[in-house]
Amino acid sequence: MATKPQPLHIRCSATGTKLIAPPMTDAEACARFIRAVGTASATPIAAQVSGTIGDGLSVELRFLPQGVAMASVTRVRAGRPQPPMRYELAVSDRGFRAVDIDRLARDVAAGMLAAPPRR
Repeated sequence: MATKPQPLHIRCSATGTKLIAPPMTDAEACARFIRAVGTASATPIAAQVSGTIGDGLSVELRFLPQGVAMASVTRVRAGRPQPPMRYELAVSDRGFRAVDIDRLARDVAAGMLAAPPRR
């Protein structure tokens, strides 16, 4: 009998979301990012709004006026944070759109699958 995969816990914070068209709140940007990571990685996701995270990911999203979106991702395993991984997406020739969050999330999901967690 196959066991269900454990959900990946993700804690997310975001800044600069007023630069996204249409404007969204930090919480809306995080919710979209978390859904997109789950879809791209085919992994069940459990979002965590605040507090410390056990095993999972801590994500900081930043949308900068220079047209760069960044995701700083720290994997936490056995209560120990791993070195953060940084993902960037440049859209300097146009403004941010909500779908750019999805693109950044796909990059993060691909990076998670390519780099298994350290034990």
